[in-house]
Amino acid sequence: MRCTCGAELPLDARFCHRCGKPQRDEDVLRESAPMVPAIDVMTLTPGMAAEAAALVNVSFSNKVALKIALLVAMMTILMRFLFGMGGPADLLFLVALAVGGAYSVYLYKRRTGIELSTLNGARLGWFTGFFGFLIFAVFFALFALALSDPQIVTELKNQFKTSGVPEESLSQLLEVMRSPAKLTATMALTFIMFTLAPTCGGALTARFLRNRPTANG
Repeated sequence: MRCTCGAELPLDARFCHRCGKPQRDEDVLRESAPMVPAIDVMTLTPGMAAEAAALVNVSFSNKVALKIALLVAMMTILMRFLFGMGGPADLLFLVALAVGGAYSVYLYKRRTGIELSTLNGARLGWFTGFFGFLIFAVFFALFALALSDPQIVTELKNQFKTSGVPEESLSQLLEVMRSPAKLTATMALTFIMFTLAPTCGGALTARFLRNRPTANG
């Protein structure tokens, strides 16, 4: 038995002692197959393990969850300005808040591929509403500061008359701002509205998306 390099080999030789070439088909296949190292979870560094845990659990240390919640919160605040104030607009905005919490959970699964538990879905929805409330509070504070100028109040009344909005709405708003008790109660109710609706939407969506494929964009 000879190798292609010309070396004389015994009949049971599996490799050439001169060039190292395999002499049997199974050895040729084994040598050509790529070596894929096995992944041992015990070799994960503490930093990698912490990062994986942060993605599974929604908390203030989960940067991906915070970014998604902030993005969706800004979208819901934009809808608030588009819907307007009072009556059916408030109901539509309440629905938009619930949809915002649901959309945050959907985006999170699409971004990370991780299926959130019902509890973590509720947390992500709550974060979305919380950021939305903070943005709303900033705009509200700026609006309250602007209303301290009597000239601006007069201009707003004229605009309300032109647009057909009852002047009583502005009067009620001014009354709330001048009363610390009413202002505190209004902001508390606003906070509950901003956080409760998206929390429910996030929890229901997380439960619905369990074991369901989500298209990656």
